[in-house]
Amino acid sequence: MVALALLFTTSLAFSEARLTRLPSGVIRLTETCAQIANRQNELAAWTNQAEGRSCQKKPITRGKTCSVDITDCLPDHARRYQGSSAAVDGPNCFNLALMMKNVVGGFRQSSDGEFKNYLSSSLCRELDPAQGDRPQAGDVGSVEDRIDGRVIHHGFIYISPALVYSKNSQSETDPYAVQSLRGMAIANHVDGYGPPCPEDSEGCPHGQLHYFRCQNFQTFFDQIVSARKPILSEVRRRVDAIECFYQGTQFGEQVPENSVQTHITDNLQILTSYLQQQAGHLANLTSEERYVLQTMYLRLDNMRTLQYQERHDLKLSSLYSKAMEKLPPTMP
Repeated sequence: MVALALLFTTSLAFSEARLTRLPSGVIRLTETCAQIANRQNELAAWTNQAEGRSCQKKPITRGKTCSVDITDCLPDHARRYQGSSAAVDGPNCFNLALMMKNVVGGFRQSSDGEFKNYLSSSLCRELDPAQGDRPQAGDVGSVEDRIDGRVIHHGFIYISPALVYSKNSQSETDPYAVQSLRGMAIANHVDGYGPPCPEDSEGCPHGQLHYFRCQNFQTFFDQIVSARKPILSEVRRRVDAIECFYQGTQFGEQVPENSVQTHITDNLQILTSYLQQQAGHLANLTSEERYVLQTMYLRLDNMRTLQYQERHDLKLSSLYSKAMEKLPPTMP
């Protein structure tokens, strides 16, 4: 695996690209004049892949370095959050990658288990450089150590050999950023970039780059959900509601604590009651439908863990557990 992964690193371009959000909201890309048109085209290709739209390319301002208004050539998420940080520690790289693929619906700390569940599903195919595979704009990237099992250290969205979209840690000091692939790799101790980790260092994880071509979860969901399985839509709607309200606490929204608990409690009770009513239907699901519910289970489990860590609320933790218990027994 290591030898194959290294093939992905041999053609990576060095980029001096920098994206800056101006007070007006305009996002400007600055890059060497020799490369700026390439960066502009790469971001336009990413936007087309992510949202199916062509962007309005703006004229390049030339000088010692060159710059261009790139605002319209970014997908909605990057356009909204480029350079922004969460108000608290928590939202992380896995969450960003999963949000970009519509697996989760809110800002929070996502576990490596959630991320691995998506990459290991039928929605994703790992690219194999030995078979001529090359990453394309919008592919999911990971930094993994596969020497002893499989440990995933980092997740990101690939844009080009020069650029990625990443949040380099769960720290509130790390922003959501279109950044150089090389810079991301150095920050996450990818083998072959920057100084190696000390042999005896446990706080310096290292790994190799791996890439996955993944179907957007929303597209997959729309394809399998029909009138005969409204339960999937209802379960997802309730989980989305819990996650959406929870994310407000991550970006500093002034939401009263009792309001957060009431909203989440109400939705968990409604979800549990609904799952109880639908128990007979839950016993007869296809593998794809079970995967959808497994994803919902992992989202609930992750939020239950996070909220208990933050509030030490046994009652709320118990409500999460009761909802999860009503999901099919093959759930993790």
